[in-house]
Amino acid sequence: MPLIALVSGVRIEIYYGDHPPPHIHARFDGQLAQIEIRNANLMRGSLPKPKLRDVLVWAAKREEKPLSAWYACSVGEKPERVL
Repeated sequence: MPLIALVSGVRIEIYYGDHPPPHIHARFDGQLAQIEIRNANLMRGSLPKPKLRDVLVWAAKREEKPLSAWYACSVGEKPERVL
């Protein structure tokens, strides 16, 4: 599971060969959230509210790069980091 970014201490990861819809996994302090990339919506899981807000804002502002990273992982390629 490649790390593509760190957002306010939250690890943003994408799993190789993961299922659609394109999404990221956000990990912080033992909590995990899955966030759909195209609309920056929480799919499942949870994070502390301030951390979740930061990740959702980050995802909404950078939709294309996380989406490219997800597609790279879906075919087994190493994704680029998203800043």
